[in-house]
Amino acid sequence: GPSGRSFFETLSKNIDVFLDIGSNIGYYSLLAAKSNPKIKAYAFEPASGPKHYLKTNIEVNNFNNNITYLDLALS
Repeated sequence: GPSGRSFFETLSKNIDVFLDIGSNIGYYSLLAAKSNPKIKAYAFEPASGPKHYLKTNIEVNNFNNNITYLDLALS
């Protein structure tokens, strides 16, 4: 069967909004934005270490229009 990554990429192509709760460095937000240029992803990450890399990953991949970073913890 398809890998988890390809399954996620397929799902990402068919949605408008993605909430990445506990996004860490933003792997799934980045994958969603790469799969669907029209997607709006909201990456929630309060921890300072991963947050630094999350913001850097958004910038270096030019996904500022697709991924919004939120400094919040959700439960």
